[in-house]
Amino acid sequence: MLIKMVAGDVRPIGIFDSGAGGLSVLREVRKMAPNENLIYFADTDYFPYGRRPLPEIRKRAFAITHRLIASNVKLIIVACNTASAAALEDLRKVFDLPFIGIVPPIKPSILNSRTKRIVVLATSGTLGGDLYKEVVALFEMHGVILFRDFELDANILTQFTDLYTE
Repeated sequence: MLIKMVAGDVRPIGIFDSGAGGLSVLREVRKMAPNENLIYFADTDYFPYGRRPLPEIRKRAFAITHRLIASNVKLIIVACNTASAAALEDLRKVFDLPFIGIVPPIKPSILNSRTKRIVVLATSGTLGGDLYKEVVALFEMHGVILFRDFELDANILTQFTDLYTE
């Protein structure tokens, strides 16, 4: 695991998201590596990322990465599906630092599904990103993947209900 590869390094691990959703990632990292120092950046001025154009999200990811590098981090976790889809590969190419990204769990979902049919609920930013498309291409032969642009708003319950009544 990447965290173990850098465990002897006392520099902090940087984690970012567009808001508080990445705190669940921070919590899991804290469980896995309780002695690590962590820096969490919540980009609440630009929350939510999901409805923003991918170039704008990429620009934010680079700006946050620069801030985290200024804090001398040893690795960065992009704790956001949309930011991972928009910027992860570019961040890895530009910066000499390990990056971990987040994508919807397509592989385990298909492999653990009795019907081999799954529904991916994600923002348009996540669905439009190259990283997401690559993951889908790797695993779509194992089952049927249905896609839903699932914006978090007041109609979330209606969208969820509609999904299962079609």
